[in-house]
Amino acid sequence: MNWPLMVRKDLRDAYDQYLLQTGVGMFALLFGLVAWAYTRTPANPATLVEGPLFLISSVLVPAFAVMSANETIAAKRSDGRLRLVFGLPISRRDVVVGSYLGRAVVFASSLLAGVVAAAIVVQIRGDTLLTSALASYLGLTLLLGLAYLGIAIALSAAIRSTKWVTVLVFTIFLVFTFVWRFVPQGIVYLANGMELPRTMPDWAGLVSGLSPSVAYENLLRTYAFAGPAPETSAWFLEPWVNAVVLAGWIVLVPLLGYRRFDGSDL
Repeated sequence: MNWPLMVRKDLRDAYDQYLLQTGVGMFALLFGLVAWAYTRTPANPATLVEGPLFLISSVLVPAFAVMSANETIAAKRSDGRLRLVFGLPISRRDVVVGSYLGRAVVFASSLLAGVVAAAIVVQIRGDTLLTSALASYLGLTLLLGLAYLGIAIALSAAIRSTKWVTVLVFTIFLVFTFVWRFVPQGIVYLANGMELPRTMPDWAGLVSGLSPSVAYENLLRTYAFAGPAPETSAWFLEPWVNAVVLAGWIVLVPLLGYRRFDGSDL
């Protein structure tokens, strides 16, 4: 496998297109400003993660992930660059794996810059920082970004048209970030005779948790927020199920995109 060559090429492309610099600068600036605002108000040490950082990452992380990866492979296919790449000892699997890992490095660097900037600002201001919560936040948010990167890479590999890739990627972003959390309520509303019951059934939580964003939020509440972890009444609402959902988006979805890419003509 020669995927390390594709990783280096993708990183060079990201640097030449100022994507890496933009991501690092944007995350560092936004997270630093959020941390500065946090130190201006009396708050407990967990508020930084539970409040502003959580709100920013819920939208910014998926948006940056899909934006940075949606045309990674499709654009190379449409302008003929893939034909030049395949003139080298590089397979289609190398292209998908290398593009995925290259954009993952860009995203991870940006996120790490933001978290470090927030921690530095809090320390300079002399406020209290809950290190364990911040570390959990960093790890789980990295998984969220990888999930949306996986979606974008899969679509970029499976679809020829860069226009359709962009449309589908941002549609999926909007659905899973905002709309999906209301889908279980809509199903229960229709199944219950056009009214909501006093308590939602357990399966509604399972359906809601199929979204990478909701699975991320559930894990964050369990491992990064202060206070006791939320109790569950069914095994499929346990935290490990949310972790499996994220793993599926990270691994299985790009694999499906690769299978489509591997069987298609350039």
